[in-house]
Parts: sequence; C-alpha cells; structure tokens
Amino acid sequence: MFVRQRLATIVVVLVLVLAGCGGADVTDDREPYGVDAETDPEPVPGLTTSGVTNASALQDAHFDALETMSFRYNATVVRADANGSVTFERTETHTIASLGSSATGETTSVEHTEAGADRTTLNWWLEDGTVHLHQHAGNETTAWTDESLEFTDLATTPDLEAAYDSIDTITESDGGDRYVLEGENVDIGAITNATVTVVVHAEGYVESYRLEGVSHNESVTIRITLEPIEGGELEEPAWLERAK
Repeated sequence: MFVRQRLATIVVVLVLVLAGCGGADVTDDREPYGVDAETDPEPVPGLTTSGVTNASALQDAHFDALETMSFRYNATVVRADANGSVTFERTETHTIASLGSSATGETTSVEHTEAGADRTTLNWWLEDGTVHLHQHAGNETTAWTDESLEFTDLATTPDLEAAYDSIDTITESDGGDRYVLEGENVDIGAITNATVTVVVHAEGYVESYRLEGVSHNESVTIRITLEPIEGGELEEPAWLERAK
C-alpha cells in the first residue's frame, strides 16, 4: 500500500491567433474573454499522458480502488554489498479481503552474516481492527495480539510521493488499461541515485512498483506487485487461537 503524496501541475496552453476585420490581416495576442486553456485528459485522477498533475489525487485514486476490492500483495526487498553478495532479503505475501475487514500475510526475512543466515518468519491475521501474530525465529515460536498495528506496519510500503516527484516519462500501455511511469536519478528516503518504475492501472490502483538504488554503500532493490482476486472470504490460520 502505498503512502499518499503531491506534485506540481502541468498545463498545455494553446495560443489562439485571430484574424482581424476590415480587409486587413491583424494579429491579436490577447486571450478572448471566457475561453479556458485546454488541458490533457486525465484517464486517472492526477495523471495525464504528459505527466503527473496531482500526486495526492493519484494516490487517493489508488486507495479508493483498494477499498472495494480483494487483492494479493507481494513484495521483495534485497540488499547486496559492493561485491554483489546478498546481505539481507525479505519476501512478503499478503492477501486482503478488504482494507476494512479481514487480511492475512506472511513475511520471511533472512539476514546474511559471517556466521550464516538468520531467518525469521512472521505470519499475521487482521480481523475487526485487531492484528494477531505468529513468529518463528531460530528455535523460538511466539504468538500474540496487537491492537495498534495496521497493514502499513506489516507490509513494505513505498513512498509514492517521492516517486511521482521524479517521473520523467509516462507510457500508455495495453490500449489505455495501464500507464507506465518511469524516473531516473531518484532520491527516496535513504535510497539514492535510483531508478523507479510504477505501473498504474486505469482503475486507479498501483499494479506494480520497482525501485533500484543505493543505500549505505549497498545496492537495494524493492519490487511490489498488487493483483486483484475473486472472493472476499479468507480461511483462519491454524495458529490463530494460540495468539488470541
């Protein structure tokens, strides 16, 4: 899920040239009263094929679409040192019946050290505003409930505002069903000198996000995909009673 954001307005103005009367050609540079400047159509609020006109509206379109759909949300985060050796990796799979009802997810994190790989798996279940968690780390397994957590605390959520601020090109794809937004030399949080690609579906939601850059002398790659799914019923996990 993607955090809300803002951007500058881009307007295409047509210069109107009028022909004078009285047999002589006269050019009048004044805009005729009551004629508004034309703008590109917005297939998605805040987005035209020329640029992002309103990042906040574009972000709102994403959340508005998610409120009425069930979807699967996948994310991967990989960090590597200057030699290309992976130092950290995380994979996430979340299934959301709707943002206001039930959701479930699993996150596996692996930190690579000289002593080996430390793996942690966190499962969660969200229902009626309460999150139940089940974690396996090393030889220890714990389960608990936390009423303060939200989906954005449990999933990798990119900063779309910074991404939209740095978009260089927009390409219409699949006959207008999707719009591919791309930017280079982007700084997003602690990630610098990055490239970013965001695919926005015509229905308003962000279908995929990819960010590749550098942070603390390590390369960082973040990939996120969002896929609508049929139905809104989720099966309770076997560990749920232990967590309550």
